[in-house]
Amino acid sequence: MAHFSYTFQVAHESRPDDPAIVTLGGQHTLADLHNAIQDAFNFDADHLYSFFMSGQLWDRATEYAAMRSASLHEKLAEKAHLRDLGLKVGQTFLYLFDYGDEHLFGVRVERITPLNRPRPDWAIEREPVSPPPQYEMWEDEEDSEDEAVDDLDVDEPEYPWGGDGSNLNEPVRAHVEAALVPTDAPYPPPVDQLLHLGDPRHQKDIEARIAALGFTQAHVPGLVRMARDRTLNTTWSDADDVWAPIHAMTALEGLDVSAVVPDLIPLFDVDSDWYGGSLARALGHVGAPALNPLSAYIHDRTRWNWGRASASEALAEVSKQHPELRDAAVQILTQELEHAEENDPTVNGSFLADLLDLKAVESLPVIRSALERDLIDESVAGDWEEVLHELGQEADPDDPLLKKPSFQPSWPLAFLEPGYRAPQPQPARPARSPAPPTPKKDGKAKQKQKRKAAEASRKANRAKKKRK
Repeated sequence: MAHFSYTFQVAHESRPDDPAIVTLGGQHTLADLHNAIQDAFNFDADHLYSFFMSGQLWDRATEYAAMRSASLHEKLAEKAHLRDLGLKVGQTFLYLFDYGDEHLFGVRVERITPLNRPRPDWAIEREPVSPPPQYEMWEDEEDSEDEAVDDLDVDEPEYPWGGDGSNLNEPVRAHVEAALVPTDAPYPPPVDQLLHLGDPRHQKDIEARIAALGFTQAHVPGLVRMARDRTLNTTWSDADDVWAPIHAMTALEGLDVSAVVPDLIPLFDVDSDWYGGSLARALGHVGAPALNPLSAYIHDRTRWNWGRASASEALAEVSKQHPELRDAAVQILTQELEHAEENDPTVNGSFLADLLDLKAVESLPVIRSALERDLIDESVAGDWEEVLHELGQEADPDDPLLKKPSFQPSWPLAFLEPGYRAPQPQPARPARSPAPPTPKKDGKAKQKQKRKAAEASRKANRAKKKRK
């Protein structure tokens, strides 16, 4: 087998003229490229990410993701070896890190070099001179805040429960408190083993390890209790047990949860990426018993926006696994767009995205009306032309809605332009390892990082752009 090294230039959208340059071997994966970029930009790899090989943001056909969402559209980055991607010198693609803060990077293939043997690790040939901060204002304030915390000897910060419901872009505290239930009872085996599995982000065999524990229907109540355990969900800690609710949800995906649907629905109120995807998959298996609870949640405009968007994705998953429920699911989502003025435009975009997934041609008049009134965020699922294309409909060139300016991405990636000259590489710095662990920090900064990691940026809660 021929061996090659691949050199990439990577620039953050906010500083396109200050890129990093990294080199990896052909046996490395896009997950390794993610780790190399994180190391070069001095980020903490504590969020989910995607690569879009077409260069189009949210192009699911060419997306390689850190984890699969409920739709299972994405291919996994950890299984995408560079040697198998057909990369060419000069090729460009996008890397999105953290679906909440949305750090967008442009990536260009600078060199492909033949080797006599596989390259053992990856290296950083150039670091950005002035990399952007991962978290706005945190980087500059961490030291002073940590000193203040130490000086005052205050308790750890409170879990961010959310607000009073006046801003539905954040969780509603009353709903979160109802979703996360205090419990002191011990967990019976094998449920208790989930307390020791630890961080799932760096365990490729985590699903197999959970399956090997042999969960049965008798364990469903204990798994639901663990998923909603208030202490496990809200404790600031690096201990393995804080990941147990996520593992419990993974275990529930393989079981019949029809009898506990009302107990699972409140988890949509919790700001957690991990729950969104697992809930959608678990409820998708259930079918009809999940339909009315999901409908009630989606129609409840006191719920936070991303919870409703995640429930919409779950509803679409139910209808995919149970085609006889497809018409009912389409009706529920179409009703929401009939009252689009009562929803956030981004949530309407999520409803539209799921209607497109369900090939809801019958909803076109309602979709058109909402788009004409600018009530749908077109960056989520596309404009009218893309809707028609997705649903296999012929566009009328004289349609005034087609002449409306469409959504355009705003990132100015100058280094992607022809003729741009890359900065000269610095002496290469070897990587920490092909798959470095998440760096750890002390004090208040570590607590912030842990919270951000646990959230995982709401990947499954955010409807994505569905472009072919």
